[in-house]
Amino acid sequence: MYRLAFLLFVIVLISMTGSDILYNKKTVKILEHSQINILGSTNVNSFTCELNVSEINSVVNVYYNKNQRKILFDNTALHIDVGCFDCGSRLMNSDFKELLKKDIYPEIVLELKEIAMSPKNNNDVLAYMAIYLAGETRLYSFPLKVENEDQMHIYGCLSLTLSDFNLDAPTKALGLIVVSDQIEINIDLLVNPLE
Repeated sequence: MYRLAFLLFVIVLISMTGSDILYNKKTVKILEHSQINILGSTNVNSFTCELNVSEINSVVNVYYNKNQRKILFDNTALHIDVGCFDCGSRLMNSDFKELLKKDIYPEIVLELKEIAMSPKNNNDVLAYMAIYLAGETRLYSFPLKVENEDQMHIYGCLSLTLSDFNLDAPTKALGLIVVSDQIEINIDLLVNPLE
């Protein structure tokens, strides 16, 4: 009985002190001049779907732990309603929502996992991010620049493919217009801390 009690005590102690990381909390606001754009192309032309930042919840809680030249994040995500993107016309907006299966998966979620600082330039970082899109999740490394003057300015570009998320690039006009599988996400965020 004594051995069993001792074993339970050790298990509880390990679970309390194991790999638990204490996270700091900061609340930030994404300012309205920020931009998140999705750029794509067809065999005929290119298109841009712009996020209307004023329509999203721009206050984000950031849970982080800084460790030398890395910052680890927990439960730090930007939730974006697919309907907040404007692709330039009602028809393109409808096609965009259909492509991303908005009726079933109404949100795109960008969840920050980790940031690694560049050893050469403090403004260059590599962000590790989980992107939740159309019922699929993929991890990406996202090269970003971060400038910190009166407010934080974060910007960069990530290339990915629709097929990464099991999405088929649509065709229009009886197959004469074909959307490229390759898209880009451009992020240009202005962020102010609230705390």
